[in-house]
Amino acid sequence: TVDLGFPDVAACLRDRTVRAGCVADALARVRSTLPQVVARLRAAGGSSLRIVGLDHDDPLLGDYVGTPTSDPAFAEQSTRVVRRLNRAIVAAYRRTGVRVARVGAAFATGVATRVQVPGRGEAPLDVERICTLTCVCTDHNPHPNAEGYEQIAAALAATLVGTGP
Repeated sequence: TVDLGFPDVAACLRDRTVRAGCVADALARVRSTLPQVVARLRAAGGSSLRIVGLDHDDPLLGDYVGTPTSDPAFAEQSTRVVRRLNRAIVAAYRRTGVRVARVGAAFATGVATRVQVPGRGEAPLDVERICTLTCVCTDHNPHPNAEGYEQIAAALAATLVGTGP
């Protein structure tokens, strides 16, 4: 699997500020770097190598409800950036013939339907999913929990067996 891109844009979202120029540069870097990485992997792995790319969830959604100084407006802005990143990633991978496991979809990234977030009130579905599938809303750890890793594995499996995009 290839999981690249989020650190590039995350650097543009520090201090709860979206720096548009930085985001544009990061997306351009992702668009140019991913095909290079794929080409190197193919050269090293040979013709039988199967490569699957990953798009991303948005752990910054935890900012919607996860802290005493929560910032829903910033969380929504970060999701717009991650959705742009995911579009860039999918396009770059498709140009190189690499299939993409849609982690963002598994985490409902960008789905704003209002639901109850246990212990936190009402919020968009993507916030509920990030709170359920990662540790970001409980201990500010953006990594998936066991259920989150299961969702990622399911997205990868669906892609590998041909039922994913």
